[in-house]
Amino acid sequence: LRYNTNNGALMWRKNIQTSNPSSPISFVTPTQIQIDSNGTIHSIIRLLAGTHLNGTVTVPTGEIKHFLAKFNALTGDLAAPAVELPIVGVMAEETSNFRYDEASNIYYITGIRTDYSFANEPIPFVFNNEAVNGNAYILALSGTTYQELWRHEGTTNSPNTNQLSIDDIQIDNQSNVYISGRYSNDPNNLGVYLGTHQINNNAVFGKSVYVAKLNNQGQFLWSKTPT
Repeated sequence: LRYNTNNGALMWRKNIQTSNPSSPISFVTPTQIQIDSNGTIHSIIRLLAGTHLNGTVTVPTGEIKHFLAKFNALTGDLAAPAVELPIVGVMAEETSNFRYDEASNIYYITGIRTDYSFANEPIPFVFNNEAVNGNAYILALSGTTYQELWRHEGTTNSPNTNQLSIDDIQIDNQSNVYISGRYSNDPNNLGVYLGTHQINNNAVFGKSVYVAKLNNQGQFLWSKTPT
């Protein structure tokens, strides 16, 4: 849906799902949308069985597929054919983030494989046949080929818990990436990591939060936790 900001009038409405009598149960979960300077809307959409996106995408019965879709913000029509992403598993809507850096033409996906309570078993998540093993992850994808450029996974040294999250991601005008989240530190197994980078760890024990800065090549510039 798009509304006129001056008077609230509906400008257009587009159904992502298409009615499909042979597959009455369909499901769609759009993540956060991103709008570039040309007025193109970018979004990752999860689809269950059925025909979707104005008949351009069909998902077989029993399967779940993720697509990167682009829409014209003026009309709501597809701006380009949707691209199927090589994802197996689930990007949980409530714990995933999606960003597009137009300057470097890079997409970013972050998420955690449990819910925010860290109480449930990790949800499988695989991109391009490479499984995420850590609880938290950040993936950078080429905006041209949609292939993975780099990834970092969040892990801890504790054998009993993997309580680390990436809760938010922001990008500045120099294409630097900022991520923030939470972790729980085990006093007998100190060490909280994103990839091979150890988070600056001032909290000796217990739950804390962090913020980190990376460049668009995935190199960590710094990370901080409260003192």
